[in-house]
Amino acid sequence: MATKRTFVHTSDEEINKKQKLMTPKNTIKSNTRAERIFQAYLADVGEAKQMLDLEVHELDRHLAGFWFSLRKVPKDKEDGDSEPQYYKTSTLDNIKYALKRYLQVCTAR
Repeated sequence: MATKRTFVHTSDEEINKKQKLMTPKNTIKSNTRAERIFQAYLADVGEAKQMLDLEVHELDRHLAGFWFSLRKVPKDKEDGDSEPQYYKTSTLDNIKYALKRYLQVCTAR
C-alpha cells in the first residue's frame, strides 16, 4: 500500500511569496508610510543611521522624541506658512502599529 504524503517540500522563496500574498496591500502601504514618516523624523533630528541600523536604546530614545514631536501639515498649506496640527489619536495608533509591524517583518528576516 502506497503511503500518501501529507506534506510537500516548500522552498524559502515559495514561503516568502505566499506570506507576501497573505498581507493586504493597504497594510503594506500603511507600514511603508509609517516607516517613511519615522525616517523623515530621523533626518530632521540629524540621525544619519536608518531605522533598522539603530541600536535598541537609540531606537527607544528616537521613538520617544518622535511621538512627542509628530505633527501634520495641512495638505492645502504645505508652503511653510501654516501651523502644524496634531494628528488624531486613531491616526497615531495606526502609525504606531504600522511601525511595529514594519519592525517585526524586517527583523524577522
